[in-house]
Amino acid sequence: METLLNLFKIDMGITHNLRDAFFIQLIKSSIQEIERRGITLDKTKADDQMLIVDYAVWTYRKRQEDIPLANNIQHKLRNRIIKERATGTSLILPPEEPEENIIEIIDINGLQDTLNLKADDSDLLLKANNADVYNKVETYNKTEIDILNENKADINHNHDTVYAPIVHNHDADYASINHNHDADYASINHNHDADYASINHNHDTVYAPIVHNHDADYASINHNHDTEYAPLILPNEIVLNVTNLTNSVQLDWEIGTATSWTIWRSEVNGKLGEKLVDSLVTNTYVDTTALGGTTYYYTLQIEDVSEKTISDQVKAAPYSIIVYGSKRVEFTGYAGWTVYGTTEATADFGNEFTVQGGDRLKIDTTERLRFELPIGMVGSSDTGGIIKANIAGKTDYTIEYGIRFDSGFPWSKGGKVPGFSGGAGYTGGAPAWDGDGFSVRLMWREGGRIIPYVYHYNQPDEFGDTFGETLGYFTDTQEHIVKYYAVLNTGANPDGILKIYLDGVQVFDKRDLIYRTDESLIDTAHLAIFAGGSGADWNMTATGNIRLGYYDWR
Repeated sequence: METLLNLFKIDMGITHNLRDAFFIQLIKSSIQEIERRGITLDKTKADDQMLIVDYAVWTYRKRQEDIPLANNIQHKLRNRIIKERATGTSLILPPEEPEENIIEIIDINGLQDTLNLKADDSDLLLKANNADVYNKVETYNKTEIDILNENKADINHNHDTVYAPIVHNHDADYASINHNHDADYASINHNHDADYASINHNHDTVYAPIVHNHDADYASINHNHDTEYAPLILPNEIVLNVTNLTNSVQLDWEIGTATSWTIWRSEVNGKLGEKLVDSLVTNTYVDTTALGGTTYYYTLQIEDVSEKTISDQVKAAPYSIIVYGSKRVEFTGYAGWTVYGTTEATADFGNEFTVQGGDRLKIDTTERLRFELPIGMVGSSDTGGIIKANIAGKTDYTIEYGIRFDSGFPWSKGGKVPGFSGGAGYTGGAPAWDGDGFSVRLMWREGGRIIPYVYHYNQPDEFGDTFGETLGYFTDTQEHIVKYYAVLNTGANPDGILKIYLDGVQVFDKRDLIYRTDESLIDTAHLAIFAGGSGADWNMTATGNIRLGYYDWR
């Protein structure tokens, strides 16, 4: 179990042991689920260990979002089931009446894997003599293939041909999979005009196990792009990125030498849906017909003279409020000592979902946003305040602001200053261990000393991680410029970046952060200024004011 636990944590990018008990139970549960499928596991073998770990990682991530089991894991499980059923046995077709003789082939590749297990250096030949056999293939619309009445059924696997799972032997007298171009009912037929061809092979391409046959009336696997229920092929070759905007979605992608692009949109996961646009010649598109508050699933299709393929589906949820991907808020245009509330925040940021502080937040006569921290008080309820607003969700941002502490500011024990957050936006002693959110801010401590304060997936305890760093000192004699540059980690990998600059000088550089393990993005302008910590020892020793000159994100 220790080996499995270590492999699981390496895959997830986890270095702490705070949740080992939970992970062990998760791994045990995954083992039981695999074994209930009829698979006998040997936990000392590397391939079984990796199967267990892959399944456990998927099970853990499925808690966050309803994601399907990856194709490669499904393939491993299916092959193991077939292998165990085939071990020590031969494939025999019973000579009973045809309506009872049904062989269920889950997929042709799976059958090929089973046959390969029984193959030696010569070709493997399976024969079913004097038997009328039904072949049933599970397909999208669940239709069955018609009867094969050949007296001598051969499936011939030529091991000299790497990619030919079914040999094209036109001279075989008894080929049960027969390349007869005139056969109306061939169950696997190379006839492009056959009404009933359930799986059609194209002689012009080596790798085409399923032909895009738009003329087949009853094709059980039919790539008809005019129907919302066409099954999706997801080859994981194309990366489609989305940015949620206000009542619109921006799509961006990069792909080889393809010359034209088509975009599909559905409100149902797993369906192509409607065609939005085709014959695109750029690698970006903004869907301005999307409605805020609606969830969409986008698919990108690439077509050129040599290939037709589509991307993985990506989920998007455009905003129904005004959300900016870049903006500089300068708190101008207000009368002196205007209380800064929801109306003002919405006007400046486009939206707001938290404004806390009441008349402690005011626009002063120099057009700065003043946060008042009264003597003897602590926390955001009684000192300063908090403003949170949505910004367009992205994986990387530069965020900058100007901050000034009034002359004679009572540093007391310390407090928080602005930053950014995303996803669940963890703060307040709620750690980010679930991997679905994060926050980045600074703290000032005694004498104005500056430390980072980050809630991230691998934080060592429940409060923000300071990394044991001192970044410099705030003073009460000038405006200071704070700038963050952040790039979120990929997957659960420790490759997240955070750089912090003070007055134009880089004072912090960390490149191995795991901000989150899900798909959370940087999506919140997080303007928090207050004293604390918590507890009376964090109380302000005198009343002080902190002023923001601007807040900028890009």
